[in-house]
Amino acid sequence: MASPKTRGRCDKCGKDFANAAMGTHLAACIGAGPGLLVAVDVGPGTWWMHFALAPTATLLDLDKTLRALWLECCGHMSAFEIAGTRFESSTEGWQDFGWGPKPRSMAAKVGSVLQPGAGFGYEYDFGSTTALRGRVLGTIAPGRAKVTLLARNAPIVWPCDGEACTAAATRVCPYCSAMACPTCDAPCDCLDDFAADALPVVNSPRMGVCAYTG
Repeated sequence: MASPKTRGRCDKCGKDFANAAMGTHLAACIGAGPGLLVAVDVGPGTWWMHFALAPTATLLDLDKTLRALWLECCGHMSAFEIAGTRFESSTEGWQDFGWGPKPRSMAAKVGSVLQPGAGFGYEYDFGSTTALRGRVLGTIAPGRAKVTLLARNAPIVWPCDGEACTAAATRVCPYCSAMACPTCDAPCDCLDDFAADALPVVNSPRMGVCAYTG
């Protein structure tokens, strides 16, 4: 499954940009302020989002937003990695097995742990993990909410893997990532009933993973 380059639309002005140019545009389009302009993405420009984080926002607020828009399937744990410090969605029952210091809570304010220019990692589900990377592009005037979605990549049209088929795929195999449109036969032998057991094609890096349906 090749990773295509994608574009998205600024929610304020409606102009269309690729991921690399969107941050620069948003800073000019929205203007400077006390909040943070944060980009989160995965793959070589495949799936991405840009957010404005208010000064009162916490890592938990960003975690909840990422789950709601991209990730949530079964209530898995998640974690941020920032400058060598780990922040987990739950630290209850933590025990020292020699794997490092106890993680901090996601109750930390973004303004205290993230600064313009900083990068961070994020993981959802420590089994079938979806890993994201983020970076703080600068300061920006925040929206009314603690986390405001400013732009995201447009839905990707994935081709069907059926022989000589040019239609868009709507289902994906959770085991081999083979895709099919509604009219083609199963493109793989992983599932007994591809139409019933394959997962939907969705605009998310968690597409085809665990029980994620968008």
